[in-house]
Amino acid sequence: MIKTVLYNAFAISALLLGLVSNPVQAQTHRIDYEQSKLSFSGTHAGNAFTGEFGEWSAKIEFFAERPENSAFEATFETKSAKTGKPLYDGTMPQKDWFNSKEFPEAHFETTKITSDDVAGHYQAEGLLTIRDITQPVSFDFIVSDPNTAPVRAEASLKLDRLAFGIGAQSDGNADWVSRDIDIVITIMAEPIGGN
Repeated sequence: MIKTVLYNAFAISALLLGLVSNPVQAQTHRIDYEQSKLSFSGTHAGNAFTGEFGEWSAKIEFFAERPENSAFEATFETKSAKTGKPLYDGTMPQKDWFNSKEFPEAHFETTKITSDDVAGHYQAEGLLTIRDITQPVSFDFIVSDPNTAPVRAEASLKLDRLAFGIGAQSDGNADWVSRDIDIVITIMAEPIGGN
């Protein structure tokens, strides 16, 4: 696992880069984990909170001209989720929430990547596993000009925490913590050559 300032998210997603100038050959990119992040936000008792995942790793193979041949996979440590608030940071690893002792890692893997009509805009579909529960997720993402370093990729999505059993026993009606958690992924990467 790699220490970062980050998401990442789940995210999951870190996601999306190895951009290509050649439509047949993917260009490898090295992720700058210090500049990349996977953040999350929601509300608790009506008060907004934000946080980041600090430990994650990703594998990316991205063909800008043939996104259907692309793939992204990410793993993040659930115990690395931090908000800077002791109450939240102490609760998230507990059994009813991430249950980090039994499920130390969450995992995301794409099943499909497609392009939009707008240059640099793509869609990703995949499977996200948290607490040993796997659910399909999809989201849009934007990638900057692959010929201008560093390459920047951004994605955002809403995650239904109850679909993964997160806080289901203590807050199953989302009376305290918002059911939808917003995830924002930002990845910065430098090209290191072609495959």
